[in-house]
Amino acid sequence: MNTLKIVSVILIALFSQPAFSNEHPLLEKIYSVKDQRFISQAALKSDILSHKIVMLGETHDNARHHTLQQTVLFWLLKANRRPKLVVEMLNLNQQQAINLSMNQNQLNSEALDKQWQWSKRGWDNWGDYYPIFNTAISHSLTILAANYDNEIIRNMGMKGIDARPTNHPAIDKPLSTTAQQALINGIKESHCNMMPEKMLPNMLLIQTSRDQLMAAKVSKLPMDTFVLAGSEHIRTDRGIPHFLTNAQKKSSISIGLIEIADEWQTPSSYQKLWHRADIPHDYLWFTERVERPDLCESLRKHFAKKKAKKH
Repeated sequence: MNTLKIVSVILIALFSQPAFSNEHPLLEKIYSVKDQRFISQAALKSDILSHKIVMLGETHDNARHHTLQQTVLFWLLKANRRPKLVVEMLNLNQQQAINLSMNQNQLNSEALDKQWQWSKRGWDNWGDYYPIFNTAISHSLTILAANYDNEIIRNMGMKGIDARPTNHPAIDKPLSTTAQQALINGIKESHCNMMPEKMLPNMLLIQTSRDQLMAAKVSKLPMDTFVLAGSEHIRTDRGIPHFLTNAQKKSSISIGLIEIADEWQTPSSYQKLWHRADIPHDYLWFTERVERPDLCESLRKHFAKKKAKKH
């Protein structure tokens, strides 16, 4: 398991909850955090269309989340909006290949997967993302890669800030000490408290650097923007919104796509996900949960393998 895989595990584990049933009272409900009430899809659509920066926070391996992203993209298109897509799952060194695909109007799924090296880079669910990219290319929308290359992330994991690119966006909005510690605690918890303490500062650096990079991409766009990223990245307290200007924050909307859990029957129950009294999104859209292997067992095997190599 390389550093990039570990980062992906963080985002999945941070939003992993207990089991659920199809009779869950929150399933497919949309909750307005500001108004503290449930709203209709029509009401959410209306609010989305009143903002220039639309952020949908996914759990990467949940197919329903990608269907909802596609739904929101259609809402924007039908309103004659032409958003630029800022995509966490695409790396900066792929932008040339992405541009070529768009210029060629390449719509073949297998060809796009190969050109963008999606499956090759370890993303297993190309079929869930492809309809979104197909729609974007079909409508001549711009797709922007918004993540550092795998090698850069690995080097940052090992060497820290010295390995971060010198042209990293200069954003003078550091996280507070409290926010940094909360993020470190989340990283520790998502790794079943097995990650070596010495790795935590660099994991914090990777997470905040990626958020800053995505925020910089969004900030440079004068027109409508549609952000596809993990839910942790679009948190209003320490994710992309934190690194935007005040004006950009006001024109942005953060929608967390949240997997339901049987033990948590009300929106306030899910505050446990964020370890804070309030909810760091504008809306929560509750969905079915994906059943996953035991992440702690996978990490135990990973760290045991690393330990064995040292002896």
